[in-house]
Amino acid sequence: MYVLPFSYQPLLFFSPFSVANEGGFLAPGQSKTQMLLEEEYNIEQLQERERSIRQLESDIVDVNTIFKDLATMVHEQGEVVDSIEANVESTQV
Repeated sequence: MYVLPFSYQPLLFFSPFSVANEGGFLAPGQSKTQMLLEEEYNIEQLQERERSIRQLESDIVDVNTIFKDLATMVHEQGEVVDSIEANVESTQV
């Protein structure tokens, strides 16, 4: 079974109308099966959110790499332009 880190554990709020049961507190008329299905759905939603956040993080790292590569290319092209400019000036003399 997948266990979420502590920060992802859902918070449970109990109403004064909750009924104590073997497995915890259930709202009136809520079966244990319903509670387990809701919990499973919540865990699936949290896992999907975690996947999305990890994908976003990966995409940000990719964009960072692209910008670093672009900065390197611009710097190298600046040196080439300076060299061309120097050659043009030297031929005009």
